[in-house]
Amino acid sequence: MYLHCTKKLQDKLNIYHPFTQTIDYNEEEALYSWHANITTINRRQLLFFVNDATRYTIVIYQVKAKDFKTMDHLLKAAIHRAFEEEGYSQDCITTYFEHCGDVIFQNTANRNMVNRLNAASKSINFCLDELKEDAFFQSDLNQALTSEVISFGPCDYQTPKVRMAKALCKMMNHPEEDYQQCYTIEAYQLRIQLQLHQEEVYRTILIPSSSSFTRLHETIIKVFDWFHYHQHEFSVLNNDSQLNNPDYVPIKDKQFILVNDDLIESDSYFDVDENKLLIESNTRLKDIFPHHKQLLYLYDFGDYWKHTITLEKVITDNHASRPQLLDRKGKRPPVDVGGLAGYEEYLKVISNPDDEDYESMLTWAESLLERDRTIDEINRNL
Repeated sequence: MYLHCTKKLQDKLNIYHPFTQTIDYNEEEALYSWHANITTINRRQLLFFVNDATRYTIVIYQVKAKDFKTMDHLLKAAIHRAFEEEGYSQDCITTYFEHCGDVIFQNTANRNMVNRLNAASKSINFCLDELKEDAFFQSDLNQALTSEVISFGPCDYQTPKVRMAKALCKMMNHPEEDYQQCYTIEAYQLRIQLQLHQEEVYRTILIPSSSSFTRLHETIIKVFDWFHYHQHEFSVLNNDSQLNNPDYVPIKDKQFILVNDDLIESDSYFDVDENKLLIESNTRLKDIFPHHKQLLYLYDFGDYWKHTITLEKVITDNHASRPQLLDRKGKRPPVDVGGLAGYEEYLKVISNPDDEDYESMLTWAESLLERDRTIDEINRNL
């Protein structure tokens, strides 16, 4: 495997890894050849690799000095994780690493490859909404980059994801047109039920098992149309029988908690055993499911909206790498309504046009209610 580094990256690697003279390689070998560069985003180092044959891009964030010492192992670990999360079959992944050999460090091959690195850098900046500040392996950003349609020549427009799948298919001695057989994306069908006293409000989604809990959080936000500015957490309870009780407050009943990195040091978790805290961006769904069948999602530490997440099915032949909304019922309460008690008061007021607060309550809630959207419209945003 060849890793071609820009001068900027070489300056960080030279004291750890010897560089050899760049040599020509054929089309087949290009699959095992990558170009790499490093840049700075939000005062943190971001490293990205671009495959020579397919322009498949992998991003790593918050790179430290120690990571440069083991760049060869880091490259292979990043490729392995990206391929797994993409849904490429284990046979393809195993065969790829059997063929690639040890990492050989070289200069950038030519101006064309440098241009591809520059193009990848622009795409990364365009997709910075997908960057997770607390994640090392940037799974969501990688998915966005590999799903971008780009030109590979006259009238040849493909995504790097499909281009890589075709190359792996060819590597396995299968026709390129059968590239979908390289995908074996395991997915979870999850029912997410908002705990209310009377109404039934739920969303049923399909999401790859390799997704992070950050991706699951963002999916929940989008399918319920919650606002992004409130805090949240996932937790697994010791007493599952209380999961569907809207009035239950599980303060001391949590086996472990998944939170984003910004909350780890907050007062909310000051007295929580650190062994019970997991960083959601570094934890994948399959690390929790199917060992645990249910967990709790808490949105808004003030209003305290609890959602029960239940694993309904494990689907092994899914071909979609992004989450999908399958089914839904009911609409969520207005944001910042004041929790269960505030919501019940809201329902009481708006059900009575003669109430003195009726008009003002409708006006207040107008911008805080869930929008009217079709399932297709929601899925296009996932």
